[in-house]
Amino acid sequence: MPITDILAAVRWAQGRAERGGLPGFRARQVADRLQVRLDGVQVRLHDLVRAGVVREIRSTNIPVYQLTAGRVR
Repeated sequence: MPITDILAAVRWAQGRAERGGLPGFRARQVADRLQVRLDGVQVRLHDLVRAGVVREIRSTNIPVYQLTAGRVR
């Protein structure tokens, strides 16, 4: 799965979360948008966290991610 597809899905998920009054999105939303397996998306999101593109804002049983402002256009 190309990184451009992941980033587009992350932007979509973040926008959807904000329109719903939520601070961030879950990996499942990105996986559903891309119609791929959740485990692959989780690996890519962890890569994006390490790169500073997204951040993990809540880590309970199900992590919630947030797009870092100004990093991806």
